[in-house]
Amino acid sequence: MWKINPGHSDDKESHFYIEMTRDQRAAAWLDRGYISVGYGKASEDLHGRSREAIIEVMAADGRSANQAGQLNSFLHVMKPGDLVVFRTQSTTHIGLVGSYYRSEATADHRHHRHVTWLMSLDRDKRDQDMERATNLRQTIGPIIDKAQGDGVNLYAIVVNRFGLDGRYIGPRPPLGRKAKLLRDDHLPAVDIHNGLLAWLRQEFGPEAVQTYDPGLDWKAPVDLLLDQAERITVVEVEFLQDGSDLDQLRYGLAKTLDHMDRYRPDGRDVHGVLWLSSEPKDSERWQRLCNRYAVRLGWPGVERQAFER
Repeated sequence: MWKINPGHSDDKESHFYIEMTRDQRAAAWLDRGYISVGYGKASEDLHGRSREAIIEVMAADGRSANQAGQLNSFLHVMKPGDLVVFRTQSTTHIGLVGSYYRSEATADHRHHRHVTWLMSLDRDKRDQDMERATNLRQTIGPIIDKAQGDGVNLYAIVVNRFGLDGRYIGPRPPLGRKAKLLRDDHLPAVDIHNGLLAWLRQEFGPEAVQTYDPGLDWKAPVDLLLDQAERITVVEVEFLQDGSDLDQLRYGLAKTLDHMDRYRPDGRDVHGVLWLSSEPKDSERWQRLCNRYAVRLGWPGVERQAFER
């Protein structure tokens, strides 16, 4: 689990500087489904590079090792399926990190990661445990699942206050000094997304398939969009921890239906595909349910059935 601060841009000399207040950026995150970090010109073209390379490049631009470490965490340690929490003056929000990373050269916060916002709480400043759990003076940091020096588990406090009850909580590798560097191309959820993207572009042509980009002002933040002359296919990609992950299936189907509804005013036929990392248990029942609402269910190995013309 991560906590993140909307913050301000401090790169006023950059050609892509855009003045945004903390509240404006928080509103953009919630409305468009992402989180972002900046660090200006020093953070260009660093995705996929080692922590040592990030430190070297940022140091040459006057950035601290601490800032480099935060950027490295955002680019390489944070992964799909992690939870992220941030707070505004009146509200605390928690979301689920999705499967794409995007670099926006024209934004003051260049680095974007997709987030599905799950729920919000009215902020109670008298709740000292929750205030402490979500307090963050820097841009980003982990909330580790362990007792602190006074015996308080801040991770458990956040989970308890939001009533997550394990619904989105799964085993996580340790964070901090011993964290293993994870590159996006090694993450299972990203492999599933990128594998389907490559197949669709080979089958339908690169121009017909798009990945979500907040800057494109899409009607809905779908994971993939197959844009053809007479039809639009919205694709929601979900990673299953195991084949019986009912919450993720229900969540994915609801998102797919919502995305389809937002595209119907376009005037073309709108189709939906719920793409899973593996075949779910009781797959025949789930296929019947999806078909009832014009959604096809698919997973690696059944691409043609899910996207037959």
